[in-house]
Amino acid sequence: MPSDLERASNNNMLWPPIADAVDTFLRRRQERAGPYERAWRLIHIWESVEVTLAVAVLSRLCTMSDSADVLRRIRAHFYGSYWDEATRSFQSAQGAANGSIDQWITILEEIPKQATLDGVFLPALKAFLEEEVMDLSALVAAWMRACDVPPDARTSRPCKVKQAMRHVNSLRNRLAHVPFPHDPLQELADALEAVTQQLFGIAPRPSCHEKDGRSSPLTGALQSEWSFLHGTHRETLDERAGAELQLVFPMLRRDRAPREIWRAGPFLHLDTMVRPHVLTRVKDVGTCEYTRFRAEANALLIVDSTEIEALLPHPKQDEYEQSEPSEEQGVAQLPPAESVTGMESAIDAVRRENYDAAIPFFEGVVTARPSYHVGWLRLGHAQREKAVRMAALDQVGAVTLLREAVASLQKATEHLDAGYRAQAFYELSKAFFHLSRLEGDTDSQRNAALDCARTACRLHGDPKYLTWLEYVERSVPLVPSAKGLELQPRATDDTADCTQA
Repeated sequence: MPSDLERASNNNMLWPPIADAVDTFLRRRQERAGPYERAWRLIHIWESVEVTLAVAVLSRLCTMSDSADVLRRIRAHFYGSYWDEATRSFQSAQGAANGSIDQWITILEEIPKQATLDGVFLPALKAFLEEEVMDLSALVAAWMRACDVPPDARTSRPCKVKQAMRHVNSLRNRLAHVPFPHDPLQELADALEAVTQQLFGIAPRPSCHEKDGRSSPLTGALQSEWSFLHGTHRETLDERAGAELQLVFPMLRRDRAPREIWRAGPFLHLDTMVRPHVLTRVKDVGTCEYTRFRAEANALLIVDSTEIEALLPHPKQDEYEQSEPSEEQGVAQLPPAESVTGMESAIDAVRRENYDAAIPFFEGVVTARPSYHVGWLRLGHAQREKAVRMAALDQVGAVTLLREAVASLQKATEHLDAGYRAQAFYELSKAFFHLSRLEGDTDSQRNAALDCARTACRLHGDPKYLTWLEYVERSVPLVPSAKGLELQPRATDDTADCTQA
């Protein structure tokens, strides 16, 4: 009996780039490819799913008039350019435009955060990413026999699709960079195939059409001119669709509700043989790299296009400075502290690590305006940074200042904007973590650091939050469960209110 993966491929319902990756895996499995190659072909299926769905999100949001806020966050993930309000400057990281699969996944994770979503495709994608049905226990067991496994993946409980994407990408990174032993590869490939089958078995299944009025976001079509592409199949349209490449969801050839059609823009590309390629990298301004997820020569295309920057401009400072005008009003009229001439001067003092000049200024700001949450964020950041530097010479004073930083940052977490709250929780996590090191407390302070780090990751996709969370997880003692496989940090509730710790 055909598996879900085979049925999805045979019925030609998948988005064409995903179908290319699935078809390649099934052909190579038929030819008895070795476990190492099978594992990589399966990883390519996951990558095709993540990148294809992410570019569908980008192209869809670019056509929607009310998507400015979510697009601003997505642009930060796309370019790896994140605004740091404490220092009022951008921090750089590898972005989706640099080829980071992690960031393509982060773009997808913005969709479940939206309370309401218009249309058909985006709500279907949100439901898919939030499905908590992925059982990774067999995969993790095989993975652990080969190399280290991230602590948050060591669970026998089902996880959400978006979390499974993260874990499979972590496996991919280890497979690419860690010398894997040969012995567990067969078991690993089998377990990864079973997990991939789970992905393609989520209802509504991508092997059928509009089950109970719903369609899987893994399904869809591309159309351009007279061509209608679905799965690995090309049909001829009865009427010309137009010169521009378009995405179609659900996969319907004829106009019928609730079909959505939107412009693919520069995010997908058809070559001269009408073969689909997906944007995977922006090499420089005006030069894009497109990938075809099929194992053949010349899978990459370099295409000149200036449209990416027009649709997704790099984040700019004035977007963030204007995002909170009400909290900025009146700050410039506050009396300057010694050696500081205003807000810009105080922020510059933090950059130069002149915390003795910056802290009194920020204290004056929040005293005059107790509801100025960004002021509390900057004050807490400066207090924590000064405490860390003075700890070697004055541990008692450092502990006192760290506790003041915790109090300041707890006030900062009350900000209404999710991005500001995420940064406040990130800074608060660091304050708790340094307190645990100075006070020798391995329970309450470290667990508070863990809870805050998780909250920051949940609120925002800045990679520094995930990197910090992984570091804290490695530092927090793990408690083995009665089942033996599951290892969890002592604080397991990632929705805990760590401001009360």
